[in-house]
Amino acid sequence: MRQAYAVYALLEALVDAPLDDPRIARAAQAVAECVPGEVVAALSLPSATDTHGSAVTEMLFADLAPAQSAAIQQAADPRAAVAAMAPRMRRRLPGGHPQP
Repeated sequence: MRQAYAVYALLEALVDAPLDDPRIARAAQAVAECVPGEVVAALSLPSATDTHGSAVTEMLFADLAPAQSAAIQQAADPRAAVAAMAPRMRRRLPGGHPQP
């Protein structure tokens, strides 16, 4: 739950941010770290050049500021998902058990 509050705070800080704000990348990484890949895939988020997604994604983006929207779109990028999983994968031992 603490992670969700931290992500919310990062996204909230982007309300009035310009699209070139470096905090967008950090927020995107935080979102990618806490949202399961299956959920992101199910939303079928539009690409940066496609402004139309499913009805669910259109409703989601309707209430977001441009920088918040950019963070969510970056988080949905498959490369961001892989980058977010890398630290978790490094913490696992060869047998698949988490390190202490």
